[in-house]
Amino acid sequence: MVSQLDNTDIFDLMSAATSIVEASDLTAILDELVATAVTTTGARYGALGVIGGHGTLSEFHHLGMDPGMVASIGHLPVGKGVLGTLIRTGEPLRLDEITDHADSVGFPPGHPTMGSFLGVPVSAGDKIFGNLYLTEKPGGFTEADEAIVQGLATLAGSAINTARLNERINELAIVGERERIARDIHDSIIQDLFGLGLGLQGLAMRIDARAARELNATVDKIDDVITQLRSLIFDLSHPGRIDETARGSMKRLLDRLAEPYDAMVTLNMTVEELPESRFADDIRHIVQEAVSNALRHSGAGRVTVDIDSFHDCVVLSVADDGTGFDPNSVVRGLGMGNLEARVERLNGELSIRSEHGTGTVVEARIPA
Repeated sequence: MVSQLDNTDIFDLMSAATSIVEASDLTAILDELVATAVTTTGARYGALGVIGGHGTLSEFHHLGMDPGMVASIGHLPVGKGVLGTLIRTGEPLRLDEITDHADSVGFPPGHPTMGSFLGVPVSAGDKIFGNLYLTEKPGGFTEADEAIVQGLATLAGSAINTARLNERINELAIVGERERIARDIHDSIIQDLFGLGLGLQGLAMRIDARAARELNATVDKIDDVITQLRSLIFDLSHPGRIDETARGSMKRLLDRLAEPYDAMVTLNMTVEELPESRFADDIRHIVQEAVSNALRHSGAGRVTVDIDSFHDCVVLSVADDGTGFDPNSVVRGLGMGNLEARVERLNGELSIRSEHGTGTVVEARIPA
């Protein structure tokens, strides 16, 4: 039975509740929960693991380890050992010595030694969202600590539900705005460009051959712009189902891009979701630009898209078996310019490897 909380404990809980509820978004709520739990209990380390679709940890928000220590460990926990016990049972767990527990698997190289442990599930609605972990409190965690942290977890669960509801409302508002912009692009810009192209083609029939070739080249560029705008309209009008995974959305995009061409486009994506949802849209557009360039210009029979997610970056590559080119001599068109601009805006690195007759590999490294 949990011992009764004294006035100081209650005051600490009320003060902590304010900082969690006032957090602005879901990530801020999770970070604030960890920081508040560490401060309130006096723990040295704290973390919150978000449970993914396969019963493993899909996110890990931690506090107390410096960046060098995190880098030396090499990877974040996935939910094994005692952390896995919490995932399976969904019950609070308080230990004086974590390594004495039957499910303990020890610590990886570079990981600090930890003794006392307190783990509490965080529920959002009727489902467990994740688990809050605290370690290394001098003298060990008490029943009062457990009660306070359970209270914080309950408050955080309500804040998480509110943040998710706000995100859903914003998404619905964005969908409506996307559809309006798509209509404006189609009814105005594309129609004007299409009329301009027809006019130039008519003019090309009444001038000398050299000037006609230049005009027809301009018409081809206008056609490229119209194709990209139509693709943009599709993206605006079909932003993807809210419950669709990043992998599913990417596969659907590639199937649509490949449909008009006699080429096979293959996706190799090691995760269902990207580490941060805010990257998903930008990465989707980078892949779209690179694949569109390959399909329209390389004459490839196969295009392969690889997306790998690491704790510090996302690496994506688009490789084709087409004709290839000299990257140092090619004139940068609209598509390549857009690709470079997107990667640069994300503080990423873009590399292009290609030779005549060997195909092309476009690779981007985007920091997470």
